[in-house]
Amino acid sequence: MTDDERWRGDVNRSPAPDVSPQAVDAQRAKKIATSIEDYIFNPSDRSAPYRPWLPGDIGPADLTADDMRIVINLAALADSWRLRVRCLDLIALRSAGRARADAALTMLESLREAIAEPGFKPCDMDLVTRALELGGFGPAHRAVVEQIEDRVVELIFAPLPDLHYISFSRRLREDKRTHRHAKRLACQFSFTARSSRSAIELEEAAEWAAIAGDRDRSDDLLLDLALTLQEEARGHIADARVDSAFYASELLHRAHRNYLRTSIRARTVRALVDLGNELTADIRGAGKIIVSHSTRRSTPLPDLSATRDHALSQIANAKDDDAQAIFLRLIDLTDYAAELADAENIRKNFALLTDTPRRTIEKDGRVSAVTGNSKKQVFGVPSPVWHQMMRSHEFRVHTIVPQLLHPVWQHLHETQHWSHSDFVDIASQSDMTPKDRTTSVGTALFYGFTGDFFTAFHLLIPQTEHLVREQLKAIDDRTSRYADGVEDETSLPSLLKSGKLEQVFGVSLAFELRALFGDVGGPNLRHRVAHGQISDEEERSPYPFYVWWLVWRIVATPPSDWADPRPAAVAN
Repeated sequence: MTDDERWRGDVNRSPAPDVSPQAVDAQRAKKIATSIEDYIFNPSDRSAPYRPWLPGDIGPADLTADDMRIVINLAALADSWRLRVRCLDLIALRSAGRARADAALTMLESLREAIAEPGFKPCDMDLVTRALELGGFGPAHRAVVEQIEDRVVELIFAPLPDLHYISFSRRLREDKRTHRHAKRLACQFSFTARSSRSAIELEEAAEWAAIAGDRDRSDDLLLDLALTLQEEARGHIADARVDSAFYASELLHRAHRNYLRTSIRARTVRALVDLGNELTADIRGAGKIIVSHSTRRSTPLPDLSATRDHALSQIANAKDDDAQAIFLRLIDLTDYAAELADAENIRKNFALLTDTPRRTIEKDGRVSAVTGNSKKQVFGVPSPVWHQMMRSHEFRVHTIVPQLLHPVWQHLHETQHWSHSDFVDIASQSDMTPKDRTTSVGTALFYGFTGDFFTAFHLLIPQTEHLVREQLKAIDDRTSRYADGVEDETSLPSLLKSGKLEQVFGVSLAFELRALFGDVGGPNLRHRVAHGQISDEEERSPYPFYVWWLVWRIVATPPSDWADPRPAAVAN
């Protein structure tokens, strides 16, 4: 018996449920077949698209020369076309030169035949995506790729269940294939959409019309899509239920995105210039329903009473500078490295929760913030990680202000008799306060000390912006934009994106500033104050107090105190 006959016999015996334990090669063939069928497949990774599902599985890198003989026979003998195609792909990956091209061509031909089988499903389009990338080997390969495209297009026109034809259409578009059929597909989807008023088919028709180069037709279909989605959403809003409002909101956001893709000329011709404003108003209407039915949930806060009592005992007999120093150093600044590590660990263990898109909805129904782009970077950190850090920072502020900082301030307010001029002196003696702003900063700090944190808060945010700008200017960082003959100063959220911020303020204080005043993920205080979005009831929020305390600390303590947190801190 030749080696080829032996391996072929082992592969033929491997599917049997009662393969003898003594048949080592047949057992190995069975395990290899199972592992290959279970491989995690990533078609975007051209060099290593497969990796094992479980630690004990046989990975592509584990396949020996004898294992590859098994794979070759599996490619020829396996009943499952998916297993055959994967085996052929593995053979191509392990080959070189002409052998690789031949293996890739055999894989393409096998996949072409599989598409005609009834069991071909949208999830198998990953294999098609992989196959389409192999069309660059030569004319023979490209010819088979075109045939694969043609067969998938025929599936789109076939009466398939469960909207499979939509899935096939979307995957072809995502792979940027089948431009030859774009006009035909646009006509087909447009015809069916006109009669059914199906938003899904309208969207496909618009996309294929754009691919075919017919911009006017694509715009017209996108406007029809926006109107269809708006009509459906309004029906759900009329139900006045939370679940209906959520669904309506998603439909309206989708409608608005597609409306913005159309040209102004197309909107004017259809007298739909105001449709964008209507959609925005409808989104607010859905948001109001969601907010009005929302249930307030509170996370139990840790008990800091022992820490508070210790701090009060320390400050009980302290006077002037000593009392101020104790108060401003009651807690360390946020440990950036520790926060980052914690957030990364949470994302690792709960990726579904951290990476799920979220919207912040205000009481008037307006969406004020959106998260969810896991590929986006925020201050050099992946967006889901940054938003998790913001949630942790919010929890910190809501914990330490009412339980620690505010009670100690009350003691200071009752025992220390600092005047307005005292705080102006503190500001004037600080290297951080711009010399032409000492009265403004000192006055704001004094308001806070008297208990008017809300006024202090509104005064200190613009002064903090100027403080940050002047410090960045001092190290020759660019803090303005020049356009059309006018130089405009950059706003605080933009200043906080400077790569030199840590150089001036240190890592921990830079994080505090970005968490409070940045425009992504946090309370976005600078923007909301500047645009009058802070309501009276937010006077009771811990943020006005925390901003007042933090700016006082920046002004009154030397930069050496802004370094990463000390090992032992009162708040710990």
